[in-house]
Amino acid sequence: MAFNEVFMYWQQDDIDLHTYLCIYQLQKLNVKVVLYSPSFFSLQLNLFDKYNWFHEELLTIKELPADFYQYIGNINYLVSAEVADLFRFYMMAFTEKPICYVDTDEYFIKEIPYKTMLSSEHCQKLGAFVPKYRINTPNIGVLSVVEEDLPNIKKFFKEVLDKCKKKMNSIIHTKNNTFFMKIYQDILKKY
Repeated sequence: MAFNEVFMYWQQDDIDLHTYLCIYQLQKLNVKVVLYSPSFFSLQLNLFDKYNWFHEELLTIKELPADFYQYIGNINYLVSAEVADLFRFYMMAFTEKPICYVDTDEYFIKEIPYKTMLSSEHCQKLGAFVPKYRINTPNIGVLSVVEEDLPNIKKFFKEVLDKCKKKMNSIIHTKNNTFFMKIYQDILKKY
């Protein structure tokens, strides 16, 4: 059994070629992509004009849910990576059904297994960039949850969101801010 629908987050008005190829590959696997974006009007126009070979029945572009804005508050001062982190945490915390989040740069060669996953990425780093104390760092590429794990996953992500909200006004918002991801990583160690 595999997930036949995934959700993604995209900030810009248009997608790059790599993202296009990742979405197109999911469509070739017959997976519906729900792409959430704060700029969904212009994104929708650009995608279907520029990439007219997308299967429209397998791609939906949506505005971020109003509940997300109500829960998080003003996101205008956050950088796109911060909004992306908060959005996927929010979706996982408040889902009522099995759900699968996929980063827009994830390229799948086969189906996404129908199981709960909190993925971890580890790129090979050389020289001065080699981490001295961390070998594998949780860095979301795929998040998914199935029925039997819903209560625990929702509880975990609500805890992550609550801590992120408390710290939101006290951090410096820079382009490469990974502060919310670090909160996720720290809380994940407890579970």
